[in-house]
Amino acid sequence: MQRTDVSGRPIEVPGKTIPGIAADGKARLTELPEDRTKMVEAGVAAFQRAQHELETTRKERDEAKLEVTRLKVALEAMDAQQNQLESRIQTAMIQRDEAVAVRAALEHFFVSIQAQFRVFNLPAAPLIAPVLDPDATA
Repeated sequence: MQRTDVSGRPIEVPGKTIPGIAADGKARLTELPEDRTKMVEAGVAAFQRAQHELETTRKERDEAKLEVTRLKVALEAMDAQQNQLESRIQTAMIQRDEAVAVRAALEHFFVSIQAQFRVFNLPAAPLIAPVLDPDATA
């Protein structure tokens, strides 16, 4: 099996071990010089921190997207409720206007009746006497 480095050159010599690389292709930090081992460890630690931060940021982003969706749904519900209330207000205003018109018509009618009573000198009391119950006198 032939391994290559970043530039594509072969790095494996048959029968020999390459420092820092095991036969299975895994890095062995114990075979590297101490300064390089520390550099690799620092690089791996920095990569792991960056990966953790990336995962945390993605989770926060997903939670924010979910919250935005929830708020949009709540806003749409409030808009629907507001539209319903405005419709009820409009209906009540129309009914009020109709009631005011009916009252004005009735007021005009009663004023004209009252004027006729005055013109013809009719009393404002009932003109027909109440009928007594014949069974009540017996």
